[in-house]
Amino acid sequence: MNITLFDNSAISFQYIYYNETAMAAKNAVKETDIPVLAIACIRPVETGLVKSLAHPGGNVTGIQIADSLSKGFEWLVAITPNAKKIYLPYNFDRMVSTSSLDQVKKTASQLGVELVLQKINSVEEAVAAIEVLPEDIDAIYWLPSMAIGSNGIKLSNAAIKRGLPMGSGVILDDSVLMTFTIDLFEMGKQAARLANQIHQGVNPGDLPVETSEVYLTINLKTAEKIGLKIPDDILAQAKKIIR
Repeated sequence: MNITLFDNSAISFQYIYYNETAMAAKNAVKETDIPVLAIACIRPVETGLVKSLAHPGGNVTGIQIADSLSKGFEWLVAITPNAKKIYLPYNFDRMVSTSSLDQVKKTASQLGVELVLQKINSVEEAVAAIEVLPEDIDAIYWLPSMAIGSNGIKLSNAAIKRGLPMGSGVILDDSVLMTFTIDLFEMGKQAARLANQIHQGVNPGDLPVETSEVYLTINLKTAEKIGLKIPDDILAQAKKIIR
């Protein structure tokens, strides 16, 4: 849980990550005028954090994470057009749900790609699974999971060692072949702008919940290591290219 509390005599801002903490903050300031600015929240309407995106109501607003997992999977398939079977390890924790996995399953079916699913509980378990993947696995797609924490480079190295393209719907490390996810720096700028409006006296319940931007990042160094050629038209759509 990451919470940064800014206090002065006029106003108090609470920056909250993940819905459960945002909900705890909302309940903690209930029947007060303390604004809550929730960052990186997931499906805030469905989870009851706000009444609607356009009119949050109460004293909560924030930035929701764009639902980019299915699109990220599409990018991986576009980068590896010959992929027919993709390994997808998952862990249902605070960052991924059954609905997220169902969305990727639906996308895979539409694209004619077979998913090989495996529940994992740690980065060590995921690495061990990658090391013994069958030869007919063509790529790996990683869903967000707190089970990995800051050990994403171990996954990337395991995939590179096997010569497998790996895409991710979350920031892993600079070695991963492809990510389609948020830019934390850009989200921070969004949050600063909302915070400034609240500081100027705007009711947070009247500030629409914003959606984070998502960006494509491609690592050409990793592509070269696994012998993969990334088409120029895809590179042209990437916000960041690691050379």
